[in-house]
This record gives sequence, C-alpha cells and structure tokens, in this order.
Amino acid sequence: MTRLTVFEHERVLLQPDGPLTPAQLEGLQRFHATSPQRYFDLCYRGIVLTSYVGVLRIGQLHLEILPKTDRDRPAPFWRDRLLDMLRVVDGLPVAAPTASHLRTRPSDLLDLYLELYAREVTTLLQRGLARRYRTREQNETALRGKLVFSEQLRHNLVHRERFYTARSVYDHAFVHNQLIRQGLIIAEELAGNTLIASNLRKLKHRFPDLPLIPVTAATFERLPLTRKTRPYAAALTIARLLLLNYHPDVAGGRDHVLALLFDMNGLWERFLTTALRRHLPEYEVLAQLSRTYWRSAWGTAQLRPDIVLRNATQTVVLDAKWKILPGGQPSAQDLRQLYVYGTQFGARRTALLLPGGPTEPRKLLGRFEKSRAREGVREGSVLYLPVGEAGEAWLRVIAQRIMVWLSDRKE
Repeated sequence: MTRLTVFEHERVLLQPDGPLTPAQLEGLQRFHATSPQRYFDLCYRGIVLTSYVGVLRIGQLHLEILPKTDRDRPAPFWRDRLLDMLRVVDGLPVAAPTASHLRTRPSDLLDLYLELYAREVTTLLQRGLARRYRTREQNETALRGKLVFSEQLRHNLVHRERFYTARSVYDHAFVHNQLIRQGLIIAEELAGNTLIASNLRKLKHRFPDLPLIPVTAATFERLPLTRKTRPYAAALTIARLLLLNYHPDVAGGRDHVLALLFDMNGLWERFLTTALRRHLPEYEVLAQLSRTYWRSAWGTAQLRPDIVLRNATQTVVLDAKWKILPGGQPSAQDLRQLYVYGTQFGARRTALLLPGGPTEPRKLLGRFEKSRAREGVREGSVLYLPVGEAGEAWLRVIAQRIMVWLSDRKE
C-alpha cells in the first residue's frame, strides 16, 4: 500500500523516483473519467487537487488530502483541524469528541472512522442486537406455520414428504443489522492498521450471518429509528459513509475506490455556522437563507448567503470562504457578493470570513457607495478567523472574534 499525505490544490506528479506509479496514475485517470464530482483535475503526468479534502483510495494508492492555509504548520496540525471540523458538522459520534479515547492513534481520517465504527459495533453487540418478527417462506420436513399451497405444488409435487410453509420468526435479519454487517465487511477490507483490522475481523465473526442487500442513499433516508434501534444511530452514520463512498472496480477487478472526500468551502461554512449557533446566543443564526431577486416566465433566481445574523437592532450577512487572498485584497466578485447581499437583505454590515491571516479582529475594506434606491451606508469587512485552537475552544474563539467585530460600531 502506497500512502501519500498531500494538501488541497497541490500537484501529485508521476516522477522517476516518486511514489506514484504509472498504474496508480492510470487508476486516478479512470476514476476521474467516471466520477460525477471533480475531486481533482488532470494535468500532464499527474493530477491537480481541488478544494476537496479527506481520503481517496484507489487500489493500492492511499491519498490523504489535508486542508492548508500556510506553510509553517505541519501535516499533523492540519489533520487535527480537519477532524475537529468533521466532528462538529458531519455527525461523528458525540461520545468521541477527541481521539484520546481510541486504542490506537489514528494516522489519518480513515483510521479514525474505522476505529470509531469498531467501537460503536462493539457497544451494540454488548447491549444485544435488536430483533424483529418477519415472515419466512421455505421448504421444511415438518409442517410448521401456514402451508403455501401454490408454492407447495410448484416445489414439492414429487417430494410429498416436504412442506413449503410460511411462518413468523423472531431474529436479527432486518435492514439495520444488515447495513452494520455490510459496513463491517468493507471496513475490514479498508483497514490498513493491523490492530484495527484484527478488531474488525473479530466483530464480523461475532455478528450474525445475514444476507446482503443492495444499498443506495434512499436506503438510509427511509431508515426508521425506533426505541429499539436508536442506539444504532452512530454506527449507521459511519456505515453510510463507508457503503455509499466505496465503489468496487467491476471492470478491472483490482482498483476498488473509496472516496471519503469533503468540500472545504462547504465544510468551513457549516463549521462557522455551528460555532455561531453555540456561542453567539444574542443573534439568530440563519444558514443558506434564500431570497428571490429575479422573476420571469422561465423561472426565478435567488440569492443565498452563507450566514445571516439577526437581532432586534441589525441584520448582518457573512460570506464564508476557505481561501487565501492574494495580497490580502478580495476579488471584485467577492465585493459584488457582499454588496448585493447587503442591499437585498437590508444589512448595513457584511463581512467575508477567511481562515487564518492577520491577528487583528478585522481588516476594514471600506464603505460601499450609497444606493439610489435605498439610503444607508453599508460596510464591507474581511474577518480573519484563527486556525489554531483545538476542539470546542476553536468554536469559542471564532465566535468571540466575530462578536468583537459586531460590537465595534462605526456607523
């Protein structure tokens, strides 16, 4: 297994002495041609990563893609920050806020998910798996239950000593348990850590032997959680990630693909929304609030800012972007977005939220010109939010930084 740790927007090239082999590059190119998402772009003798981060495994190539906004801090720092964000916004089990409870130190995101999955399945087995009544039809040597007459004629016209019956059984064979078991099968195949793989193998042998079922996104969307199955929620969350993002290579038979990747812009936006909702109670925090600004016979067009803050005295629009501004100067497109958001939502203050950067609470860009349609001065700012704290402390620092900016009134 070739394991590479790279960063977003980085180039991974085929070199004579490099770790990337021609066969692995061919697998990446084949995946790029069939993937509905642009997880990376192709270049001469290599690939160019985009804003997606996480784990991409194709055959024997294991790419760990991390976020990065500066060159001073090493890969473990950015790995920890990515895990902090995923714990907040993507529903990793709340019982594991840090990796300190794990038996092994995860070397990347996939190891963390697999060990958390093993721990959740262990808890389910210790509690006892849920059971349900179901109707089972089969040939038997004794008459138990109801005789299915049509099937009896079809199967047992010659074998009169057999009975095709339908009867109720109370066992583990229902969809929740089947999904957990199928997740164990894939998790064992993906595990690169020997201890984690051994633990998953033992859990699979302890699990009842259940029939496999086809799995799609709709399978999880219509999955009910009752009083009996509510303890399954954390394990099903990880099983969903594994089952929906693992794609066996049917054509080649060797380059199985796992794409456990997240768009950093969306992740950063949802992380900031969570920080403000937890630690800025003075404001109503609205995410992706839509407002129609154009109508026609062919349809409508809407504005959808990332975050809107409201209280009794003001409305503030925030636009979250995970990027570095060249020279600290926002683009014309960024300024247009802030201006249109402020005008359409009646916000006197708008801000662009960026990671890292200067240590001051804000860098004031200036004031937008007064609109002829609406009076009022609208301020546009760039807020550099720190990337350095860990866990819940990071959320608090971000909320405090924005609160300082909100309390600094310049009108």
